[in-house]
Amino acid sequence: MTIEQWTIERILNWTQGHFEKVRPDSPRLDAELLLAYVLDCPRLDLYLRADQPLNEKERGAYRELVLQRAAGCPIAYLTGEKDFWSLTLEVSKATLIPRPDTETLVETSVEKILKWQQTHPEATCNIAELGTGTAAIPLALCAELQNLNIISVDCSAETLTVAARNLERYQNLLAPRNNSLKLVESDLFSAIEPAANLDFIISNPPYIPTETISGFSLLKLLPVFLYPDVELGLLCLLQVSRTRNPFLLSNMQ
Repeated sequence: MTIEQWTIERILNWTQGHFEKVRPDSPRLDAELLLAYVLDCPRLDLYLRADQPLNEKERGAYRELVLQRAAGCPIAYLTGEKDFWSLTLEVSKATLIPRPDTETLVETSVEKILKWQQTHPEATCNIAELGTGTAAIPLALCAELQNLNIISVDCSAETLTVAARNLERYQNLLAPRNNSLKLVESDLFSAIEPAANLDFIISNPPYIPTETISGFSLLKLLPVFLYPDVELGLLCLLQVSRTRNPFLLSNMQ
């Protein structure tokens, strides 16, 4: 087979077959996402340009990503982006990847905040979000709601650097909607003033179950602040519950 025969269609088909053996969850999607990233094009273009051959540089870059994906590296860490809610967020190995189940937390939060706003029609809703990571949760809230004042904290300065870039990308969700979002380096409430008078505290601490951690091949790829246990994740929430009182208004949730 000559080099010119490695067209987009052929290399996608080969990669799909390879991933079916080693990463069977979504082999075609993974192949397409990686190739679209290498070629810097929408996935649809892969089909519009199916007969286009890849040059040597493109093949080399794609080969390296395929090897890393086959070894277990998540797609989001390879492409540096993850879709969440209505957003496309930057991620890095300094952050965890926003999880689909976190959207359930966003949905519940939106419902509760809307209910609160119905009884406080002229008020700004003050929110603390603990362990912001990529800032996925507060940005999703800002995409759905108005009149929010959010303080989002994380204990990692490197993580907050990524969050700040996501915040910059979505400035249109802030001032035009009367929302504000401040990123603060803090271990839970340590850098939040009690005078903040919070109406809501939102947190989704990271963890993985004890029974899976010993064989968790991706552990070396994840940030060191990952809570290595469901129980430790719950302990984080318990600490939030125990220390929240000085920060809350009487009707806070």
